[in-house]
Amino acid sequence: QHYLAAFATGEVVYYCPNPGNAGDSLIAQATLQLFHDADINYRLVPWKRLDRYDLAGRVLMFGGGGNLVGYYKQARMVISRYHRDVKKLVILPHTIKGNEDLLGELGENVDIIVREPVSYEHVKKHKAKSKIMLMDDLALSLDVHKVFAWKPGSLARYALKKQLTGNARKNEATVPSPARIISKNLLDFRRYMDRAFQKSGHCSLNCFRTGLDSTDISQPADNVDLSKVYAYGVHNEELIRYASRRLLKFMNRYHEIRTNRLHLCVAGALLGKRVRFYPNSYWKCEAIFNYSIRDRFENVEWCGDPRG
Repeated sequence: QHYLAAFATGEVVYYCPNPGNAGDSLIAQATLQLFHDADINYRLVPWKRLDRYDLAGRVLMFGGGGNLVGYYKQARMVISRYHRDVKKLVILPHTIKGNEDLLGELGENVDIIVREPVSYEHVKKHKAKSKIMLMDDLALSLDVHKVFAWKPGSLARYALKKQLTGNARKNEATVPSPARIISKNLLDFRRYMDRAFQKSGHCSLNCFRTGLDSTDISQPADNVDLSKVYAYGVHNEELIRYASRRLLKFMNRYHEIRTNRLHLCVAGALLGKRVRFYPNSYWKCEAIFNYSIRDRFENVEWCGDPRG
């Protein structure tokens, strides 16, 4: 909050949320809350639409997350494209590994914020003239009460509204329409709901990572990768808020969360659930647990292989 206060000048801050799953929606929702609290004049622009704006001499903030670790391309593409032209580029709290060549290119107009000491030491070793800071993952600042207080209309009205306001125009085929995103994920949701509640009295939720950077641990039969189920996107504020609310409401049904998804751990911690937190495929989860979670949330336990 103190860092962001310097941007409350009335000048437009272009905010590009980190694209990804429902965890990235939680980060984006927390970021928007901070922007509102700091009275920042911002414009949310998805990464695929940035080229519609002349950002020369502007302030650009790229959303926090874990996009600069070698698995993904979006953060690297945005930073490479704009860091020389903008007045100020802020990389909001990120995990960073690799990308030594990119880090070496960045100048004094770039602020790099990392969210754990491992990334800090890596960036410190390879950065050029940029300022580097160490802060908590932004999702840890999320006010879940504000998310729950928001009351969306019916799903049909919501999807139709977004189509009518131009977010799903045919000439924007590169960005999935909210209606299409929600329809697809509702089908996934029903399938996962059947699996999640196959046992009566179910009170422990298994939600381990699947996909690109999953681990080699054996996943429970009733595993539900909620970060994918609620991956509605970060194309606009309504989708971000909607995904965050649906995710938190679903998780709030359970007493215990077992996961190696960082932001499912964070969500469970903020909801006051008992959380058993497991390693991901590299050091991210453990590093953030040690830096930001261990001494703040007594309800979160660091665990090893769930088969043990």
